[in-house]
Amino acid sequence: MNKIKICSNDKILNIKTNRCVLKNGKIGKKILEEKENIDNPILKKTLKDKKKKKIIEKENINTPILKKKLNPFNDYKKYILSYNINKIRANEFINKCDISVRPIVKKIIDNTTHISFETFYLYLLKNVKALLDEYLNLKRIFFKFKNQSSYTKKSNFWISSLVKDIIMYECEKRKRKEIEIIYIITFYTEKIKENDVILLIDDCIYSGMQIRENFNISYFNTLLDLRDLIINKSLNIYIFVSFIHENKIEEFKKLDINLKFCKYIHNFKKTNEILSYNEIKSLEMFYTSFYDKYLIYFDHKLADELSTIPLFYSGLVLNKKNKEIINSIIKEILLSIYDKKMDLLDFYPFIENCEKIRNVDIFEPLCPYPPYKNENKYKELLKTVLKNKKNKSL
Repeated sequence: MNKIKICSNDKILNIKTNRCVLKNGKIGKKILEEKENIDNPILKKTLKDKKKKKIIEKENINTPILKKKLNPFNDYKKYILSYNINKIRANEFINKCDISVRPIVKKIIDNTTHISFETFYLYLLKNVKALLDEYLNLKRIFFKFKNQSSYTKKSNFWISSLVKDIIMYECEKRKRKEIEIIYIITFYTEKIKENDVILLIDDCIYSGMQIRENFNISYFNTLLDLRDLIINKSLNIYIFVSFIHENKIEEFKKLDINLKFCKYIHNFKKTNEILSYNEIKSLEMFYTSFYDKYLIYFDHKLADELSTIPLFYSGLVLNKKNKEIINSIIKEILLSIYDKKMDLLDFYPFIENCEKIRNVDIFEPLCPYPPYKNENKYKELLKTVLKNKKNKSL
């Protein structure tokens, strides 16, 4: 396969030729029209994912033998919209904020990392290739999930499906025997043998809490037990994540269980690295929370407030009007009489395709919204985006 190209904002990738074409050109318009079709196969894809929930009923299930695979990039890209930062709207957002915080707001936007789906896929592809190059005689791989609850609605399951497809596709390209993929929820299974490869897969590590839960001690097993298991069986446990803050890699190394990491890793910044304590406090005079948050988002997901700053990326303006409304909402929240005041908040979204989305949800941001989480919400987002684009063209 040719190297995947990353197109500029005025162009889009033609997956048939692997070339960038102008969005306003004949071919570009046709590709955009296909992407914007709300009747696309996303719903069928999600329904198929529901069936995979049966996997968790057993300790593991072997992936069935697949027929000839098409390029997985083509399969997944058609479900994902593009969510670049619109520089013009970003400058207008800055100017709508209180003058006292405008330089700080600009600093956050300038230091934000947006990962397009093309870039995200490219990192996965390079890391899968590196894994296959390292283990030339690999016959099977274990995908480890942390628990049994709602796992199909989590990013790690969606990413795992993509990784599995890339592995199968690459094996076919290399004329290599198909690798068996086995899903597990515990390291303590007789299925795991000496020198086995186990992947803990996710799109990004922020706090690292979800990945660490895979190593939680229990009444029966301790971290020391796990360390002994890894050593005795010479297991190869990978944190198979391409986007990790550099501090988290050091934290995982301190577990002293011989974890391995992807060959290609993209670092990103957090608020405490670019802002002073006083600058963070200045922002939090308007709304919270800006302390120790990671400045990254993806085409397939904007993380919640535990990891990043969803209200900020949703365009909630930092001004005195919003400050007063938010303070009054906090007082009235227990009385459930604050809904109308929420509608009075000043929003100016600066992420493309989110212009008409008013997001006040800090735990499940509406834009960009994950295609794997709630099919109705994702369909609603696609409708809103399509309607907005039609209105612009009139």
